[in-house]
Formats: sequence, C-alpha cells, structure tokens
Amino acid sequence: MRAAALGMLADVAVVLVFVLIGRANHHAGETVAGAAVTAWPFLAGLAAGELAARSWRRPAALVPTGLIVWLATVGLGQLLRVVSGQGTDPVFIAVSAAILGLFLLGWRTIVLLAGRSPRGPLAGLPAATSVQDRDRMADGAAAGALGLASSGCCEMDPGGGASRVRPEADPARTRTRTDHRSLGRRRTPRRDRPP
Repeated sequence: MRAAALGMLADVAVVLVFVLIGRANHHAGETVAGAAVTAWPFLAGLAAGELAARSWRRPAALVPTGLIVWLATVGLGQLLRVVSGQGTDPVFIAVSAAILGLFLLGWRTIVLLAGRSPRGPLAGLPAATSVQDRDRMADGAAAGALGLASSGCCEMDPGGGASRVRPEADPARTRTRTDHRSLGRRRTPRRDRPP
C-alpha cells in the first residue's frame, strides 16, 4: 500500500511541476488560484488514468500503468481544458504530451533501473515486477525443491524440505535441478554446497 501511495504522490507531483513550469514560462504569475485553475484538468485526467490503470497494483510499471496514466492525463486534461474554456492548441498538446510523458514515464524508468541495482538510490521501493513474475519465482523454488527430492541425492524431512545430502549418491557433489519454466524437460547442472 505504501508503494501505491508513493506512486500516486509522484504522479501528482510531476503534474504540478509541469503546470508550474508552464505558468512560469508564460509569465502567468505564481498564484495558488492560477495554478489550481491550470492544474485541475490535468489532475482530473491523472485521477481517471490512475483508476483505469489500477495503478495501486503496480504503481512503478511502465506498461501498462505508466502508459495509461500518461495518455489519460494528456488526453482528458486537454479535453477538460477545452470544455472549461481554457482553450488548447496543437503545439500545446504536443508539448504537454512530451513533457508529461517525460515526467510520468521518467520516474518509473528511474525506479525500474534503480530496482535492478541492489544498492541503487531507490532500492527500498519495490521493483516493477508483476504478480506473475513473483509467482514464477516461487514456482521455481518449489520445482528446485522437487528436483532435489526426485534426484535421489538427499533425504526429505517430514516438513517437506531437503534435510541432508547423501554424498554416496553423487560422488562429484553435483546434481541437476529442474528448470521451472520447462516443467522438468530441461535439466541444468548445479554445484552442491558442502554439508
């Protein structure tokens, strides 16, 4: 839940930064009311995008979360600007799409890249892995345990885990384990750790 809140907060922050940069570049003044008038269409588009993408599930994912949030923020934001009488222009649509794309997809890219480094600056945030990826990792651990049991090189304890390796079963102290993605068709060598 913490990651979802941080993701939504980051999205709101980058939309507000976009609005403030735009207002500063057009010398529109830095009043709170003026910023709110400019920001609300984009924030409403952002909220719709967050809901449509169900961003609380995978807030840092580039696809589909980041892409849906970005397109909804730009598309609905521009539509709401027209409906509310603020107007729009093809050049402004292109600029807002580029800048919001850079901001909304940019922080997700940073999280993705930092998540690959165990000591990265954002290592405390969850990586943008899917539920299916986590399930495959868990299935791989289970398949590895089953491969140990079926190879005959170890005995199983009552709890289902490998209790000890029998050296006489494999004098080279190597065994094979099942690659979980191939469901036992491909076997890969692995070195045992000393007992």
